[in-house]
This record gives sequence, structure tokens and C-alpha cells, in this order.
Amino acid sequence: MHGQAIESLPVSRLKAECLRVVESVRTEGREYLITKHGKAVARLVPLSGARSPRGAWKDRVRAIGDIVHCDWSQEFEASRR
Repeated sequence: MHGQAIESLPVSRLKAECLRVVESVRTEGREYLITKHGKAVARLVPLSGARSPRGAWKDRVRAIGDIVHCDWSQEFEASRR
């Protein structure tokens, strides 16, 4: 895991929010410790290499401005000198 705390999740909440929880594991790489009556019974973790590119960079990179439609030529030329 990459700096995120493992969230404790009661099995009753997992049952009620299963699709949302599984999606957060898939896209954000979140990990959950599943509990029953306050005791850990399982861990829900992403499969190795199964994270989406969006989820892999979430909360790590912030794009400022238009990074798709911009002119990088000045920065490129300056770095070549």
C-alpha cells in the first residue's frame, strides 16, 4: 500500500456498501480490514497490478492548468541548452 491507512470496516457496512467499497479498492488501491463483532476476520486488498491509472495517481499528483493543450516549446528549448 502507498501511504494510506487501512480502514477498519464492519462486515455489516461491507454488506450495505459492497459495490462502493470494491470500486474504491479497484480504482484507488484502498485496503480494508473487515471486522465482525470488533474482531478482524479478513482483509480486502487490490490485486497486484490491477489499479487503474487514475487511481494510482490519485492524491499524489495535482495538475494545474491545461496540460493537454499547451505549448511546451519554451521549456523544451530551455532544457536543451
